[in-house]
Amino acid sequence: MKIKFCTIEHTNKVVWKYKQGQPNYLCDPDTEIDPTAYGCWVSAMQGENLPISFLRYGKKYKNNFWGKIYRLQDKIAGRTLFRNIKYLKKFNIILALAHRFNFQEIVDCLEEARKVNRKAFYIGVLGNCPGLIRQAILEKKNFQGFIKFLKAVDLFINNYQEAQKYFELLSQTIDSQNKLGEKKNSEKIVFLPQFYPFHFAKEFKKNYQEKEKIIHLAGPTDREDNLANQYVAVALQREFPEFLITIPNLDNLNIEPLKLARARYKVFPQMKWQDYLSELSRSFLVLNLDNIWTMGRVVADCAGVGTPCIGINATNQFKMFPSLRVEDMIGIQQAVILGKKLIEERKFYEHVVKYACEKVEEQNYKKRKRALIEILKRYKKG
Repeated sequence: MKIKFCTIEHTNKVVWKYKQGQPNYLCDPDTEIDPTAYGCWVSAMQGENLPISFLRYGKKYKNNFWGKIYRLQDKIAGRTLFRNIKYLKKFNIILALAHRFNFQEIVDCLEEARKVNRKAFYIGVLGNCPGLIRQAILEKKNFQGFIKFLKAVDLFINNYQEAQKYFELLSQTIDSQNKLGEKKNSEKIVFLPQFYPFHFAKEFKKNYQEKEKIIHLAGPTDREDNLANQYVAVALQREFPEFLITIPNLDNLNIEPLKLARARYKVFPQMKWQDYLSELSRSFLVLNLDNIWTMGRVVADCAGVGTPCIGINATNQFKMFPSLRVEDMIGIQQAVILGKKLIEERKFYEHVVKYACEKVEEQNYKKRKRALIEILKRYKKG
C-alpha cells in the first residue's frame, strides 16, 4: 500500500507539499516549513504539512476577515468547527503535533478527522521539547489535555530516549480507564529518533586542520542556564587568549558576563539554518550548556559538520557526544576541563568527532523512514 502522509501543525504557514528537488531544509522557515524537526518527516515521507487553520477555515485560512467570522461562528457553536476536515480523507498516515498551548485544539481536530477518515493511522508527537511540556502539564487543564491527546492517537512517538520511561509511567497512571480490548496507553509509546538531513549537513563538514580558533556559544541566553556557556568560554579564553568567542544575536540576548570579563567576543546576526551550519563548521568547539530537556538540534548540527559540542542533557548530547556531556551546575568545571582537552589533544578531538558523525548519520532520511515503516507494520500488524 502506498503511503500518503501528512502532518497537522499549529501554524499559519502555507500548506506545504513535497516536490522533487525542493526539500524542507532549503525552505524559508518563516513562510514555508521548518528546516529540521518535523519538516524533515514531511520531506522524507514525501507528504504534506497542514496548518490547523487550513483544516478549520479552508482556503481562506490566511484571510483575517474570514478568520474573525469563523471564530465568531465557533463561539456561537460552543466548539471548534473544522470546515475543511474532509481534506484529510486523502491520507492514510496522519501525524499530529501537540504543543503546550493547543492540546484541546489538536484533540478536537483528531476527533473530527476520525469521523471522515477512520481507516487512517494516527500518530501523535510533541511539538515542543519535553522541558516545556513538563512545565505546561503542571497545570491541571494542560495535564488533562495531554492525556486526551494520548488517548486520541493510535501511536505516540517519543523522540527522546531518556524520556521513554517518563512517558510510559505517566501513561500507566491512566491505563485503568481503558475499555475492554483497548490497547493500553503505555503500549502506544514508542521511541524513534528524530529525522535529520545528514546528507545535506555533511557538505559543510570541515576537518581538524580547517577549524578556526573560535569557541561558539549556542542557544538562547534566556534559558536556564545558558549564561554558563559564557562563564566556561571566559575561563577557556583566559588560558587560550588566541580563541575568539562567538554568539548569535537572539532575542533578549544577555552578554553581561562577557562584557564584565572584558572577553574578546563577536556577536553575529541571526541567520538561515544553512548559513548557521557554515558558522558551526568553522568553529573549533561549541558550548551548549542549556539544561532544559530538548532534542538538541544544534548538537546534531555539530555532529554533522564535525565540531565537538560540550553539553548537558539534550537527547542528541547523550547519543552523539556522550564523552562531552557534563552535569548541570556541578559539571561546569568539567566543561572547562573538556574544552581544554579538546584544544590540547588532537587525537581526542578527532575521536569525538568521528563517533558523533557515525551516530548522526543513523538519523538520515532513508534510515529513519525505514524505521518508521517497521514500527507502523508492527502496530498495524502488516
